[in-house]
Amino acid sequence: MNMNKVIAGFTLLGAVLTSSAAWAHVPVSRCAVQADNWVECQTRYDDDSIAADILMGLYAYDNTLMSSGRSDMKGVFRFKLPDEPFYLLMDAGPGHVFEVDWQDIDGINRQLFAIGHTF
Repeated sequence: MNMNKVIAGFTLLGAVLTSSAAWAHVPVSRCAVQADNWVECQTRYDDDSIAADILMGLYAYDNTLMSSGRSDMKGVFRFKLPDEPFYLLMDAGPGHVFEVDWQDIDGINRQLFAIGHTF
């Protein structure tokens, strides 16, 4: 087998694999507390396109699923503010996962989950 053909084949394979990764969308979500302790998240991709119908999971720190749903057609996902520390996992498929910790949500007081705090 000709060594130039082998090198060309590996070069082509590398270019195909690299170009498909470059086209991948990375999901992102920006969340903020709204009225009556509801949290609203705007879900998008890194190219600013709307991330509609994306699986969203709300988890306790022990990885227990507290609730789940999907972003709507406008890329919005809403949930009631839990009474314990949590994180939100946005799952747009293999390799397309984004996590938002409660401490990164706009409008949440960092002392919210202090010992003895109740809503």
